[in-house]
Amino acid sequence: QFKKKLTFYNAKDTEQLVLSLWDFGGQEVFYAMHHIFLTETGVYIVVFDMRELLDISTRERARKFLLFWLRSIRLHAPTAPLLLVGTFMMDAQEEINGVDKLLREIVKGDFSQIILADEHVYFPVDNKERIGIERLRKCIEVAVKKDKSIQKQVPVRWMEFLDRILARSEQKAYLTLSKGVSEIGADLGLHKSEQELALSLFHERGFIVHVTATEILKEVVVIKPQWLISTLGKLIRDTSLHVDFEKYDSAGFRQDAERAFQTGIVSKDFLEYLWEGDQTDFLIDLMKRTMLLSEWKRGTDFLIPSLLPGKKMRTENDIEQYVCVFDFSKSFLPNGVFQRIVCLSVEYMNRSELEIDEIPLSKHAAVLNMCTDTVVHISEDLKAQSIRICIDNAEFCHKVVSIISSMIEKINYDVMNGNMKYTTLFVNPKTSGFVSVESATKSKMFPFFHSKVKPKRVAEANASVNLEEFLGGI
Repeated sequence: QFKKKLTFYNAKDTEQLVLSLWDFGGQEVFYAMHHIFLTETGVYIVVFDMRELLDISTRERARKFLLFWLRSIRLHAPTAPLLLVGTFMMDAQEEINGVDKLLREIVKGDFSQIILADEHVYFPVDNKERIGIERLRKCIEVAVKKDKSIQKQVPVRWMEFLDRILARSEQKAYLTLSKGVSEIGADLGLHKSEQELALSLFHERGFIVHVTATEILKEVVVIKPQWLISTLGKLIRDTSLHVDFEKYDSAGFRQDAERAFQTGIVSKDFLEYLWEGDQTDFLIDLMKRTMLLSEWKRGTDFLIPSLLPGKKMRTENDIEQYVCVFDFSKSFLPNGVFQRIVCLSVEYMNRSELEIDEIPLSKHAAVLNMCTDTVVHISEDLKAQSIRICIDNAEFCHKVVSIISSMIEKINYDVMNGNMKYTTLFVNPKTSGFVSVESATKSKMFPFFHSKVKPKRVAEANASVNLEEFLGGI
């Protein structure tokens, strides 16, 4: 529902714009999900409270918020227009230039896609007084019109295909491909291959969500994306806020709820309850393919690392170790990378029939048994922007590094648009200093390069390899 005052001023022009608006949740717990929905095309608007940036007590939190979004958008949409919008202008009208100075210190010229607002790097607005809204609206429109991707011409039948699909969203959140969508396409004379091309375009433009990685996913065409976000949000939620366990108690799922929100282990029965039996297999498969969920012990339980608590664990100093570090500090470590490594590692351990009953897991660390008689400590250091791997068995260092390197590349190509930048470093056991891959290879540094073979990485090949094939291959 939009008020007439909010419609774009070119509404009567012959070249009308129809925009799909996506509002992403700001809570940190949802960050791991955002990579599912961020696309290369579109206009991105990062909204922040000017008062929080000016207040010295909240400035660092505001700075981290802005950097997170700027970096995430650059990762997934490096050429998409980006606007910074500061709210509560009337409360900060004496500090308009001050906010601009702070923002320029944050962006440091690293984000060329930012659209300038005349002399400022951001658009100050005040919603209550309606100040700055019209200028912002016009700039968004201009940015959209400059996007060459929207000038792509498509058959009129495709537009009719989209209109008929979206007309069903009044009654349904999704349609099945084999019946609902295919029947609409056939009625318009669209062959199966042409329907697939059209659906791919509609997905890319944000009108629908249609993931085709597996037959289960391909069969569901989500025509009300908010349903998908809201449904996943019933599970992936901020557990630091109050969880009403009494509600689950009355339904007979209190024990399941406590286990889920305290250990990250979720039963399928609990998922059926949370999602009201509505497309549970589809949602599980979607989370599995986006590496937000993995099977737990090959049963009816699942691990969701983003639900893991931030409890303290045994430190890496407790084991004799050989260390490899994936250093993201020159770019940034995206939220969700560590959690996805844990998901893939648990899947690997399942397939290798390795013991996972008592493996310690927390929000930023995990102790895994990835090889026989080998303990692997994996941890995420957000301050250092790195992922650290400690291995207690020299015999399997080469293999463990090969596996985790491949997993990171799979995450990069499947979830991060292939734009993650990082450096692989090894700690020299003799000097405790960091050594690059090139130097370690050249010197045949023990134990990582005691053989003539470098750690295997699948790199670009991962982009076209589905998850099942990948897990079978490593």
